[in-house]
Amino acid sequence: MAIVEIEDLREKRIATEVLIDTETDEERATAWYYYLDGKVTFPFQATLEGDDDVEVISLAVEEDCLDEMKMEVRHSDSFGEEPFTAIVMELEPLDADDDSTEAIEDWQYWIERGNRLNEPEESQVDDFPDDDLDDEDDVDINEDD
Repeated sequence: MAIVEIEDLREKRIATEVLIDTETDEERATAWYYYLDGKVTFPFQATLEGDDDVEVISLAVEEDCLDEMKMEVRHSDSFGEEPFTAIVMELEPLDADDDSTEAIEDWQYWIERGNRLNEPEESQVDDFPDDDLDDEDDVDINEDD
């Protein structure tokens, strides 16, 4: 994984405009959702995964953005096609306004720096040594003497 260089201005904006007063993953997800909702102007053209031209028409519903920011898109060359959901990390804005591009790039930068939302926590069982679980000399505390 490539190391993304720290951008001081972007870090400050994320800390003061997006994540201020957030403590939990759910609060951070909500903060990112409303930051994007307030800054991104729809529709705009983008490339999806570097090769498909799409029209980005809206943010996905909030409930779908608890672990990853997503937007509703449709292929640019298809008339009347039902929109589908794409993750923001796979979108590259082409003709979005400056505020929209900045907000999308803020999210992408934050993820590229190694941040995540609502990842499953590692099992606490891994913290216990298991090297003696199969020893025959272990005493069963339920044995009747």
